[in-house]
Amino acid sequence: MDGGKKLVQQLVDALSPVQPIQTVGPEVMPYFQWQRTGDLFAPHGKPYYLKSGMIDLNEDVMQASVTAFQTTPGKGVVVGWSQLGGAVNDVASTATAYPGRSADYTMEILSTWDKYSGDRTSHVQWTRELFNKVQPHVVGVYNNFIGDVEDAASTAKQQEAYGHNLAKLQSLKQKYDPAYFFHGNINIPLPNLEQGQQQQDDATSSSTSTGRDIGVGAANTALLKYEGVNKKQEYNLSEHAVVINRAGDGNVVQEEFDEECQIETLDIGTILGENVTEEAKDKFAQQLGNALHHIGFAVLVNTGIPVEKYEKAEKMVHSVFELDLDTKMKYRASRPKGASVNQGYFPHKETSDIHPDLVEGWVFSRRSMDLEYPENFSGPGPDADLWPPVEGARTFFSDLTQQHTSTLVLPIMRSILRYLKRDEHSFDERLKLPQCALRLNYYPPVQDADDAMGAARLLGHEDVTLFTLLPAPQVEGLQVLNRHNNKWIRLVAPKGAMVLNTGDYMQRLTNDWLPSTTHRVSKPRDKSLMKQTRVSFPLNIYLWEQDVLETIKEREDKEEGYPPVRAIYLHTAITEKYYGDNYAEREEP
Repeated sequence: MDGGKKLVQQLVDALSPVQPIQTVGPEVMPYFQWQRTGDLFAPHGKPYYLKSGMIDLNEDVMQASVTAFQTTPGKGVVVGWSQLGGAVNDVASTATAYPGRSADYTMEILSTWDKYSGDRTSHVQWTRELFNKVQPHVVGVYNNFIGDVEDAASTAKQQEAYGHNLAKLQSLKQKYDPAYFFHGNINIPLPNLEQGQQQQDDATSSSTSTGRDIGVGAANTALLKYEGVNKKQEYNLSEHAVVINRAGDGNVVQEEFDEECQIETLDIGTILGENVTEEAKDKFAQQLGNALHHIGFAVLVNTGIPVEKYEKAEKMVHSVFELDLDTKMKYRASRPKGASVNQGYFPHKETSDIHPDLVEGWVFSRRSMDLEYPENFSGPGPDADLWPPVEGARTFFSDLTQQHTSTLVLPIMRSILRYLKRDEHSFDERLKLPQCALRLNYYPPVQDADDAMGAARLLGHEDVTLFTLLPAPQVEGLQVLNRHNNKWIRLVAPKGAMVLNTGDYMQRLTNDWLPSTTHRVSKPRDKSLMKQTRVSFPLNIYLWEQDVLETIKEREDKEEGYPPVRAIYLHTAITEKYYGDNYAEREEP
């Protein structure tokens, strides 16, 4: 033991000012504590690059490591050796999936940098150069430490990880998981999957772990227990060339797109302003109702809102998210008791607990804006402290929200009620000053590792809203699920148009007649566009937390509608799927 400590101390001295984790000794450390020791040099939420291998630890390896640390790209580089041997090597190499029973150490070379201002290229290059120098002494690889996307996608690397056990593992995979249902990690390659998708799926865990419980390969069926309305559609959370085959027959299932169906474009200008005829109102209401009943989306033009307003909004969104991460984290999203909506900042890959969305978000509800409140308002009061230190941001986005709500919300809701043959003014008081939330979305350029990982820019979902107003983004990505054929529609809308879709509140109010329609933001087909930033700023329209949702449409094909429920109970119960069990507020018994 003493001799070993002296050798380690020599290495520590040579690598000064590197600070090692002082765990040398016979002390017993609880497993969870040992697992957390990595948090010191690999905190959650940063980008990482890893090269690793089982290794013959000798003088050449040590000398290469010492030399590499003479010229590092920054402070975020770590080299570690984990001891193997002992009881691990007493087990036969064919006894389990893990064959590396002869190795004495693993070596991990890890680089991290600031995702906004750091130099990824130099960190990756440094890591690869050191690994190449020690490569002659590498005798295998531990599967959980395959960090390089190219390695993860390599059949040769899988062969190196599993050795002579690979063929048996492939046979078991083919027998028990022929549809490749379990694929959200570095997995066993199956010969009947297309190579491109195999690379994508095998590379899933090559980027930083996010702790997501569901993963990029999951379907919405894993979340149905949280829903507050009927949802029969089945879909993958993110776009995949090869999708989950629920038939379980081993056949590859291709994700399909509806190239014929077009989202309806409607001229809302025909019902805005004064002296609008009843005929014009009836015509627009029928067009809007049909579009929302059939698909759940519509594109509105001639809203009266200048395109220049949206151009300025895009620049303002960039200013907000180009703040440094430490500043943004001071506004980390939370939901006060009595409120429906989480508001504040959501870091990259952390907009929900179920999927590592390739987006940052910032949500501002009405209570954080400089806007008027209803006279009978109850709930958490105004909170202006959620705005980032960007000059003019609160005033600008409050004004934009006011323009949207005062110009569009009542005409849209009145048209829907007219279509349903209900009193078109019956929601005027509730929506004159509506509860709403502006969500700023910032999609940074897609990194190669994230592309291979298979994550979407924003997971497939339905909005937990009455309806959503989205100024049309100009970078491809928005896809809408046609529930009639389970194919995806790529939505393209002209600049300055408003994309409208109905949400869970509306589906519940209309007894499933106007559905909450599934949509997602996928990576653009043009690879060059993935290197461009994409921004959007949808406005979600809700009912106030204490409002009661009661079915307003009877259905001959349904025996009964949904029972009445307060908005806050419905909203927080559904959004438990995003933020975890026990998130919901429950009605007092």
